[in-house]
Amino acid sequence: MTDQFGKFALANLFGGNSSPSVTNGSTTIALSPSTGLPLLSPNISSVVVPATSTDPLQIRFTDTSTNTALFKASIVPPSTLQVIGPNDTYNGINPVLRVEPLGGSDVIATSLSDPNLPGGMYVTANSIPFLAIDSHGQIYLLDGSVTMRATEEA
Repeated sequence: MTDQFGKFALANLFGGNSSPSVTNGSTTIALSPSTGLPLLSPNISSVVVPATSTDPLQIRFTDTSTNTALFKASIVPPSTLQVIGPNDTYNGINPVLRVEPLGGSDVIATSLSDPNLPGGMYVTANSIPFLAIDSHGQIYLLDGSVTMRATEEA
């Protein structure tokens, strides 16, 4: 669905300029063909829930006017996913999750023999890890003051 830089191409995936949508009762949520993120009406909110030891990363959608949960999307990357850092080269074959540090953060890759996060990465600020990404692409928050959100911003 994306290239190595995370640019979505849903129109090509689904043919023409159409994009997928999810319907729950009378509520339909379409995905943006340019970002792959939901096109939300003002009364629908989304929240990104980091992975846990038992559940994958999720995006949950709620109708805020009725406080009704609409649906959740679990993000389960394919087994061939490669997690790569900003200085790694994309092999052009496997799907990738490219981790790019922003705003003074840094990315530290772990070895395959790391007992806590084999083959994964930590994202740090001031040398303190606040986010972990395992070798399967699941994202874990290590600092309770950090939040994740879905956005259409590039």
